[in-house]
Amino acid sequence: MSEAQVEAPVLESAEDFAKRVNYQILHPALTEQEMHRQSVIARQYGAASLVVRSCDADSALRFLNLGVVAVASVAGHPWGGNATAVKVYELRDLLRRGVKQIYAYPNPGKLKSRQFQHQEVELIQMADSCIEAGATLKVVADNDLLDEEMKIIVCRMAKRVNAHFVASTRPRDLELLVKHCGFRVQLEVGGVETYEQARLALAAGCAQITTARLEPVMQGKQAELAAARLPS
Repeated sequence: MSEAQVEAPVLESAEDFAKRVNYQILHPALTEQEMHRQSVIARQYGAASLVVRSCDADSALRFLNLGVVAVASVAGHPWGGNATAVKVYELRDLLRRGVKQIYAYPNPGKLKSRQFQHQEVELIQMADSCIEAGATLKVVADNDLLDEEMKIIVCRMAKRVNAHFVASTRPRDLELLVKHCGFRVQLEVGGVETYEQARLALAAGCAQITTARLEPVMQGKQAELAAARLPS
């Protein structure tokens, strides 16, 4: 094929891109009114999910009403230090209420104490509950309290319990996740603040990204598409 015949690459549409973006609104002081306002933004852009605190799950489910945007929530947020029974109950309660995507936060103290069997049994219970409910379990493989060794161990546990995703809250951990998760579990990276960060994460192998700044990320995508349509 000659150079003149080479077709320009097909750019992913804003709608398709948004289906890989989770909008996280987990601030501890978030009001009901603000949560509803953010739900409107998630629905406006067609985000993959709106990630809410467990106390907001019912309101988010009512407001989004099984539309394009799924409702996701968290078990053990933010540090994973809850007792196993509490964490598993929180997850099962969210499933009972209709949440179909849950982020699980491992216990950093148990991991650093090398109580790996304790942590894996906890994840098995959570994974089994999600599988039974037809829901997606996303294991959060990092926080500021875990070193690289512990993050690798969480990746291995997530694969063994058949979690659907391993998630990181920091883009800089992506290389580690790609290396240690292989093809058995999908990857998601959070802490994304710009479209460029989102683009790079997806290009590096992430199936999804998570952001607390949906509007600027989506506006960056729209700007890319607009620039691509400009005549040369």
